[in-house]
Amino acid sequence: MPAPRGWALKVYGFERTMRALAKGEEATAVTWQRTIDRRIKPVGLEMLEYASKITHRITGTLASAYRLTYAITGEAAFGTLSIAEDVVNPVSGQRPVEYGVYEHARGGDHAFFERTFKKFERRAATRYMNFVLQDLPKGE
Repeated sequence: MPAPRGWALKVYGFERTMRALAKGEEATAVTWQRTIDRRIKPVGLEMLEYASKITHRITGTLASAYRLTYAITGEAAFGTLSIAEDVVNPVSGQRPVEYGVYEHARGGDHAFFERTFKKFERRAATRYMNFVLQDLPKGE
């Protein structure tokens, strides 16, 4: 099965978590952005580095075309690892966002997104929850 253009790691219950973290103060976008910066981005960066490291290289264009984006929507905060649509391989003139799907579909060692998410999904969730527990207000 071909890889989608991006895979997302979602953290559900984010809004409730933010309300708990902001106990006694207004949960603002600044607070949310700080949480993404401190809690979600580090995991995303580890995933980006790993995916880049395991991607088979001829020119290195595919491995360097990965991008991370972060967002908050309703009850979920998430980071998305995807292949940039504007990158062009300087040797072949092809776009990694197109040939990356076929490379990934070869499976096994070629399935860079699948391998990355299998390695990180449990670790990312555990790490995020540990961070959240550290941030929760202590008993009164």
